[in-house]
Amino acid sequence: MRMPRRQNRTHVYLLLLAVTIAAIVAYHLTGKDGSREGVYSHKEYMQLVEESRARRMQPPPADESAGDTRH
Repeated sequence: MRMPRRQNRTHVYLLLLAVTIAAIVAYHLTGKDGSREGVYSHKEYMQLVEESRARRMQPPPADESAGDTRH
């Protein structure tokens, strides 16, 4: 007596779902000693944005050889 084909497909889909979830969990758990690399609080993020904005607004340093095109 054979099992219905649809039930076999359901098992395959459940297995694929379990493997996908396991891969996602493993990817997120493999950090560097639990460091928060790339995760900032709101205050830290706003400070980073302000520092970046301040750096962009500063004029570039004067380069003495800027007018000299000879190499």
